[in-house]
Amino acid sequence: MPELSVLIPDGENEHTLWVAHSLAQSGQVKVSILSSKRWTPVRFSRHCRPYEFRPTGTDRHARLRALTEVTRRIPVDVILPVGEEGVLFASVERKALSKLAALPPLPDPDSLRTARNKWLLNQFARQHHLPAPESVLVTLDEAFGQRIPTLQYPVLLKPTSMADGQGIRRFDTPTDLRTFLRGQDTALPKNRYLTQTYVSGSDLGLSVLCHNGDVLAFAIQRGIISAAHRFGPLMAMEFIPAS
Repeated sequence: MPELSVLIPDGENEHTLWVAHSLAQSGQVKVSILSSKRWTPVRFSRHCRPYEFRPTGTDRHARLRALTEVTRRIPVDVILPVGEEGVLFASVERKALSKLAALPPLPDPDSLRTARNKWLLNQFARQHHLPAPESVLVTLDEAFGQRIPTLQYPVLLKPTSMADGQGIRRFDTPTDLRTFLRGQDTALPKNRYLTQTYVSGSDLGLSVLCHNGDVLAFAIQRGIISAAHRFGPLMAMEFIPAS
């Protein structure tokens, strides 16, 4: 079987090293990296050659130019983004990227933006009659102030767009929530946070691989070592056999 050449275009992402190691297990994949950071753990991996550094930052057009330049010098069969920002970039630029190499199945940009935003995802779930905790967008207007005493406590205050449990706080009373919000710069939480009813119980994770809404593969996992911070990702987990 001929070797497959895979280019990861968002090598600065923290998941790159894991993906590169997984691909290397086949023995049939050559992994190349394009990164906007000069030094990352994957740069020192024996599984990745070459490692191309381009200081593109978050400039989408600069990254596209860098990808075009790299693929002219290096044979690439597949461009495989590994992080959310990389997937969004590839989805937006799929027409241009598909001329450089093959792409994996990608969500459309609007669907991905909805999935990444806790408020938009909650509204999507409710519109489609899917189970979702009661959530209120923090607008800091008079209407929101009137909602604070009526929320079901305890509640969680969550940033709409951060991941891995970052920025989540728990409040047990309306007074605690109101006091915290009053102490913040109003530009910080307004329309960027939501309050959500706290649901007690055990956390389970469900990972799915889907194509056009069809589930191709899935795994269920539960934590055996808690996160370093209260609402962060689990430090260790075990898989639950599907029944």
